[in-house]
Amino acid sequence: MSIELHGTDLRHWVIGELRKQSPSSVQMLITCAAQQGLSFAGRPSKAISDAIRWELRRGRIVKTGRGVYRLGAVPRTSGRLIDIRLQRIASAAVSDAREPKSAA
Repeated sequence: MSIELHGTDLRHWVIGELRKQSPSSVQMLITCAAQQGLSFAGRPSKAISDAIRWELRRGRIVKTGRGVYRLGAVPRTSGRLIDIRLQRIASAAVSDAREPKSAA
């Protein structure tokens, strides 16, 4: 079982990943999500691309090449709120991984 990211959680997770390794491609972000036990509603590349497009308009992500992005300008207050949300996502993923799997 994995945590499904969407909306603000997904956008903030993308920003958090770009903080760790920037520049990064959509495919690298999909791989990182899988390693962290995260999933997306629908096609992962579409979900991540939509989140990136939203953040591109706000300047928090900058496109450096075809399918390659880097972190843009993130205001300090927004950065703190993103950090809080990322901690919540990480703790949810850890607690989800600890839950016993039900036999079907």
